[in-house]
Amino acid sequence: YTDGEPMLLDAPADSSEFVVAGLRAGTEYTFSVAAVNVAGRGGWSAPAGASTLSAIAAPDAPDVPTPRPQTGCAEVRLRLPPLRSGCAPDASLDLEMARAGAE
Repeated sequence: YTDGEPMLLDAPADSSEFVVAGLRAGTEYTFSVAAVNVAGRGGWSAPAGASTLSAIAAPDAPDVPTPRPQTGCAEVRLRLPPLRSGCAPDASLDLEMARAGAE
């Protein structure tokens, strides 16, 4: 779907569901269907509206960082969780450190 122009999608004849990927988050779309047979395409159905999820919400907490074997007496190594994709992909990870038991 580009520049507001309708896009023709081809759903298999035996489909009861169809996933349309690559849409913009927080955007409303309309969908119509038409049956096709050897004589051609029939009329279009009335449009059905559907919206993608918003990307405005902050992400859920990522997985816990994993301690790694130490290489020095004054350092800690952590394996950080991977960045996640989706409606609003992670752009970066912030890391907060505090001494255990400190308030």
